[in-house]
Amino acid sequence: MLKKILLNTFLLLFSCGILAQVELRIKNDDALRNMSPAAKHTIVAEVENKSNKTQFIRTVLDIEDNWEIISGESVGKLLPYERKSVFITVYVPNDVIPGSRRAKLHLVTAELAVLQSIPLEIFVPEYHRLVINKLSSPEIVVAGETIINKFEILNKGNVDEEVILYTGNDLKGGTTREIVADSSLVITITKETDKNFGKIRTENVHLNVVRVGATNETVRGYATTKVYPVKMEDEDDYFRFPIEASLYYNSFYSQDNKFSSFLVEAKGDGYFDQNKTHFFDFIIRTPNQNTINRFGMNDQYSFEYDYKNELNIILGDYSYRPNRLGFISRYGFGLKVDYKTNNTTLTGFYSKPRLAFSYTESLVGFKIQEQISNTFNIGASLSQSKENVLIDTGLSPEIEMKSGQILVLESNYKTEKTLINHESSISFTDESIGTAHDLRVNQKYEDFNYNGSFTLAGKDYFGGLGNSFRYSNNLNYFQEKWGLGAGQALSKINERYNPIYSLPEPFYENYFITGNYKINQKNHTYIRFNNVLREDKQLIKSYHYKEYGFDYTYRYLNEGLSLSFNGRVSKTKNLLSQDTSYRSTYGNNLSGSYQVSPSLGLRANLNHNYTNRYGASGNITNFYNYGMGFNLNLKGRLNLSAMYNSGFSPEQNYLQRDFININFSTKINKIHRLSARLNYYENALASNNKEIFSYLKYTYLFGAPLKRINWRGSLTGTISAKDKTININKIKLHGSGKDTYTNAFGNFELKNLPLGNNFIMIDESTLPFGVVCTQRIPLEIDIKKDNIAQLNIELVRAATLTGKLTINDTTNTDKEIDLHGYIKLEGSSHTYYTESKKNGSFEIKSIVPGNYTIKIMRLKNDYDLKPLHLKQHVTLKEGEIVTTKIILKKKKRIVKFKQSEFSIKM
Repeated sequence: MLKKILLNTFLLLFSCGILAQVELRIKNDDALRNMSPAAKHTIVAEVENKSNKTQFIRTVLDIEDNWEIISGESVGKLLPYERKSVFITVYVPNDVIPGSRRAKLHLVTAELAVLQSIPLEIFVPEYHRLVINKLSSPEIVVAGETIINKFEILNKGNVDEEVILYTGNDLKGGTTREIVADSSLVITITKETDKNFGKIRTENVHLNVVRVGATNETVRGYATTKVYPVKMEDEDDYFRFPIEASLYYNSFYSQDNKFSSFLVEAKGDGYFDQNKTHFFDFIIRTPNQNTINRFGMNDQYSFEYDYKNELNIILGDYSYRPNRLGFISRYGFGLKVDYKTNNTTLTGFYSKPRLAFSYTESLVGFKIQEQISNTFNIGASLSQSKENVLIDTGLSPEIEMKSGQILVLESNYKTEKTLINHESSISFTDESIGTAHDLRVNQKYEDFNYNGSFTLAGKDYFGGLGNSFRYSNNLNYFQEKWGLGAGQALSKINERYNPIYSLPEPFYENYFITGNYKINQKNHTYIRFNNVLREDKQLIKSYHYKEYGFDYTYRYLNEGLSLSFNGRVSKTKNLLSQDTSYRSTYGNNLSGSYQVSPSLGLRANLNHNYTNRYGASGNITNFYNYGMGFNLNLKGRLNLSAMYNSGFSPEQNYLQRDFININFSTKINKIHRLSARLNYYENALASNNKEIFSYLKYTYLFGAPLKRINWRGSLTGTISAKDKTININKIKLHGSGKDTYTNAFGNFELKNLPLGNNFIMIDESTLPFGVVCTQRIPLEIDIKKDNIAQLNIELVRAATLTGKLTINDTTNTDKEIDLHGYIKLEGSSHTYYTESKKNGSFEIKSIVPGNYTIKIMRLKNDYDLKPLHLKQHVTLKEGEIVTTKIILKKKKRIVKFKQSEFSIKM
């Protein structure tokens, strides 16, 4: 006993001696402070032998159970006064919870006696990683069937994620979801197909998953399905020019007038050749009903020809304004020619208004543009016309026509961050010479964006603007979630107008500061401080006021719902009133829309304006108005929309104000269209305000043949089966708009097929029960001119696979386990998908016999289960029902030695 105590004491003293002679230290502390998940990290340590004796030692890293030590835990022989670096590589799993961790690095002897332990302060940051897997997607569907796609979104990060789903198709469940760390979510997306498809087409389904957060990371999933028509339409042998022929029935009603009329219209746009070098566009609408038509349904005759974007000719009714300065455009009958050669574009134009609009005088001129470089061009235009000039007689303005010419010089500079547009103009009349200038600038610099404009037209300037002044400046600063802006605008624009047909622009002066903040993907806010002066320029003014205050906006967006609340709190001075004091005013607007389904959307708005802006009395007035409407779209075949508005603000200066607007359109088939419209509206310049307009339009679509491009060939074939009990008579086949049936011997023939690749389909409803085609449908065949193609099709009795998911050890299970999963059966040319039931059973029918691999794509509930075998192989024979089992097992846990397992040997 005494000997044993002495021996242990000796070993302890010996170990302490070694501990004093060997030192362990960490060399890369920074790596410990950023141990990101799903990655390898190397800890660098240094061991120093401070004695004159050789030591035999090694390092041992004591970390968490599920961290994997890949390499490094070794030192070995350490010579006297020698230093060695130790590189220990560890793998941090993706599901490690973020935060601080503690670990220890031990220095031990060959006999596992701990000499030194260094505590390691490890920090695991947040780790974000989303992955999309396609669980199931049909390769082929028949037109009219629903495409059902299932995607799995895996959160392989270590934090819970909120995601927003975007897809152009029907999504089961909401668009905003939460995925717990180290878990997954199954998304089902459906897409309807049109049973009237006449051609083979590929339907693409996409799923974009946006992670809500600072970076808004997006991952994408795709699925592709071929849609085959019940009956293929016949291929057109001719290259055609598309034309639409329409018949309108118009009806107008007011207290003073009632009339109806018919119009016929033909229009088309397309290329004259397959190389797309000669483009033609035309519209002919007749007869001329200008004396009775009140809603813009005038006759029109327009023709446009374009050659390689080098030569463009317009003949007939058109509108053209060569510059911002100069004459206002004249919509009328005339000619316009553009010719581009190298970097120069020449334009000549003439138009003579023929409708009772603002102008009756012709406009003629030419323009030249030169592209100096990729970023800079210059131009000049010279035009002549007569212009409306309002003469103040003291009672009311009278219109006088004056003739003159206008020269405009322009220059334009554009880069990725800079845009400068400049125009300078001079006008000539018999009485005077005038000038005008216009400058517009946009400049971006990092997070800043500047917009500015300046317009000045002298009193004697003869263009569309005269005696006008306008300028504005706006500077914005944008960050990821917020932005700031400030600016001002002043406008005293006197644009030529005919008071019979239009209203003048108001004068205004405005100073503002703005701010916006994006709380998250759903919530957005905006605020603006305004100081504004606004004046109506009609002969009898409706408003002239000064106002300062705040505008605010809040927007909410979520799963088809969009809400917007806007408001204003301000002080307003009515300058038309004798009371020129500032009074407290406000306004509120609530608007929203909701997409009930992919086909139906609703929208509504409610407005309240408490103000003294309007009228000469200066009294506070409450303006209330509201609106509501809906949109109905049935797969693009039928569209119906309706909107009702209860009223309008006096400050809205448009002439026509729709109270009720209903639009309807439908595609009867590929060549017949029907549409209708109803408007109950107010015309501000009419003696009787309320008017009703409606029209009914029928359209017939066809193509004018220009060139034959397709020739025809034939196909013969045989449907056969090794099993002579399979009936091969009267099996229906489709191909390129043609149908045929097999005879008693299985022979068939298809004639007049277009040359090139054709797709042949079998009508599965005519196949015997339980029989399938061994080849993949559709069958592709190459048809050649003056040659009869051959096609042989083999039928077999289909196989069926039944099976069940089972767990190899359920002794420790005290509850029923849901074995609902997604299963894939994959062969060399055919793939099938199915889902197992809650008890694990599944079945796949109508399988083409052959060798297949069974694979579990995913279990709905993990339960720490995985297949005993990653893949299972199965052979299916004709008419055979095969039963199989997929055995699941518990995932093994890796157990590591803890610090308590190290001891100092005594």
